[in-house]
Amino acid sequence: MRRILGLIAASIFALPASAACPAADRLVSEYGISFSGFKKQIPKVARPIERGTRIDDLRVLRLPNPKGHVPDGFTHAAVINKATMQAWIRRRGGFVYVEEWYGPMELRQRDMTACTLEPYR
Repeated sequence: MRRILGLIAASIFALPASAACPAADRLVSEYGISFSGFKKQIPKVARPIERGTRIDDLRVLRLPNPKGHVPDGFTHAAVINKATMQAWIRRRGGFVYVEEWYGPMELRQRDMTACTLEPYR
């Protein structure tokens, strides 16, 4: 029983993997990204792929939701082109499910040493 309570307490107080990621934190604060959308307008685009972009240069950075998780809210991830240091935001979810892309935007915080980056698929 103590193990279970300890595990529950640890999971409640554990920080998300992206909490120490300056690039993710900067994007979230600069554009006001949360489960309800954006506070700052970002241009909507079809896809983040540009001519001449190598798939190997693209990385996915999951963005934290500072206002908490809402079952019918949006989740966001940044697709980052490491060669140009530009980012696109992928928004998924909502009451009526959507998958939308926004950007590109310059990645002003380039420190990604503490970030968990995933390959773009």
